[in-house]
Amino acid sequence: MGAGFDPKIRMFLCNGQGVTSKLNQVFRNPGSPKYQQAQANNTFGNIQNVQGNWKDLIIAYLTAGVDVSNEWPAWCAYLEQLGAGPQGPQNIYLIAQARNTALIGNVGMDTTTHGNGGPVHTTPGGGVQPCMIDSPCPPP
Repeated sequence: MGAGFDPKIRMFLCNGQGVTSKLNQVFRNPGSPKYQQAQANNTFGNIQNVQGNWKDLIIAYLTAGVDVSNEWPAWCAYLEQLGAGPQGPQNIYLIAQARNTALIGNVGMDTTTHGNGGPVHTTPGGGVQPCMIDSPCPPP
């Protein structure tokens, strides 16, 4: 998920910190211009727990104003793989619902990655605690 991605073999050779940094720039600080843009253009709540929902998540991120520059090919491939398999649609749905809930509640979001495999983990946040979205990277 980042500069260490080979599009020919769709292999991830990094930990995704470039993308998570861009996500945190948009979603971490309520009241910032980027966060307010994401709030004003929030479509994350429309994402369903169905096969292929990773495409809807990409559209929601674009609509919210997320720009990961040259990392789009890697990030799209990552989300496609994260959304594959029996747990995949649930992984994408959890991310979307966490983003939607936090944006509606004006809560900051911190995006991190954990080691190989496993599902997406989210915590709702509240008060001074940010919402947490922790995704596996590289995907299983």
